[in-house]
Formats: sequence, structure tokens, C-alpha cells
Amino acid sequence: MNQHPTTLLALLKRPRDEQRLLDAMTYHLPLAQATHVHGSTEVAFYVGGWHPQSPYCVRYRATIVGAVISTRAAYIVDEPNHPRATERYLVLTVCDLTTLDPLIASERWRRISLHRIDAEALQRTPELGQIQRTARRMPRSTETWEW
Repeated sequence: MNQHPTTLLALLKRPRDEQRLLDAMTYHLPLAQATHVHGSTEVAFYVGGWHPQSPYCVRYRATIVGAVISTRAAYIVDEPNHPRATERYLVLTVCDLTTLDPLIASERWRRISLHRIDAEALQRTPELGQIQRTARRMPRSTETWEW
């Protein structure tokens, strides 16, 4: 078991996902990927090339304070006919959302899904590629969690 708190490194795929994070302080991921969340106390968000001010970087960080399981359609009500509308998602509630300073840039485009990383390593990592290499070595947790 990891001695240090872990951070979930997640992707904000579209501007709408960022807006939902900023407005509702929530982030959703397919329930099948929820094993990445176990044991994580915070989440950091990577934004892709769509972001106008800071493309391809880890931009935000927040504390995870809760989680619920919901269908995608119940959570994202403006997309009732989405192909995955009936699938179950884990919806994370966060607080203390901050913009990182400095941002963790990427030397090149990265394919990010979900990674777990030691929270201290995130603070001292200057480039996203180093986070990915570290995250791949972290074991997945099967422990349960409560908030």
C-alpha cells in the first residue's frame, strides 16, 4: 500500500467538461475506470489542444470530497440520446479547485486517460511525460474508500 496520498490524473476532453468542472465542481468517468480512483485524495486535470490559454498541460488540481454512481443521462441531462446514456458513471465531487502555478506542460501531445501518481511527485514534476512514466509504475488499488 502506498504511504503517500495519491492524485488521480484525469483528462478534460472538451470545453464542456471544463465548464462542468468549474460550475458544478464535478467530474465524471465510466464506472469501469473507477479502480483508478480508489485511494486517491485529489485529482489533477490535463487539458488538450482545445484549451485557448494553455493547451496540452496539467492545468487544475482539486480535492476529492465525494462520489456517486449515476447513469450518464442522469448526470449529463442535456445529452439524453448519447450512445452511452444508459451506462453507469462515477461522478466525483471536488472542492478547492485551483489552477496550478506553474502549469505542468507537455513537451508533446500526450494520450491521457487516467493515471494515479504520488501527490508529492506531482508537485515537483516539471513535464507531463515524467508524470506518465511514474504513474505507470504505481499499482492499482482494490481497496474501498469512503468520504
